Amino acid sequence: MKLFYLILICISPIIAHGQVSAVKEHVENSYKHYEDALKEIKYAVSQLEICENSRSIDAIHNFAGDAYKALITTGNFIDYAKDQANKAKEEASEIACPATEEQADGARRYFHDAKDKISSAIGQLRRVSYNKDISQLQNYMADAKNYIDQGLIRLNYAVNKLNDTLLSLENCE
Repeated sequence: MKLFYLILICISPIIAHGQVSAVKEHVENSYKHYEDALKEIKYAVSQLEICENSRSIDAIHNFAGDAYKALITTGNFIDYAKDQANKAKEEASEIACPATEEQADGARRYFHDAKDKISSAIGQLRRVSYNKDISQLQNYMADAKNYIDQGLIRLNYAVNKLNDTLLSLENCE
């Protein structure tokens, strides 16, 4: 029995270090998905800018459709980032690091909020494909860009929380 406790005592730091590494890995993966989401957002915004300069309803429908598809992909990347932040939170909980757990959960919540804003932008772009009135199309696209901007703000907050997660993790090692 003494041997069991000796092994347990010796292996505990190794397990804890592994869990700290797992938190870092989840945060890094979350950040990578964030970067992928940003690339898709930039593409969507560029397509919407082309729409703003167009007077052709068919061209607007085509470019808005491309922006719509890019935002669908953006939403997927945000979901992946949110899942990784949640996994970081769970790992932080297992190593009893409440500050890290709280920061990772904050990132998860901001990713969730960002996804909601991107979903609202997607809804506005969905309306574009069914409308033929130029002024109404411009309103939908302006609303979509506004939601995208709000989503970007939340994504930036999420990344700040990811950074805070890594900083707080240093106190747990």
